[in-house]
Amino acid sequence: MRLILHTAAYRLMLTLRDAIPKTHALTEAEFATLRLKLLKIGARVIETASPSPPPASRRR
Repeated sequence: MRLILHTAAYRLMLTLRDAIPKTHALTEAEFATLRLKLLKIGARVIETASPSPPPASRRR
């Protein structure tokens, strides 16, 4: 199972890298660099996202 997940993650990163325009600096970036950039973007999205209101059943 572990090998399957690793292979899927590798293929996903290859696909992501292939989707980057050829003129961009990240075209030849290593996977660790791409992963770090994605984590930083994800952290910014979570940090700047506004919290959703509580469900109607929990409102008083």
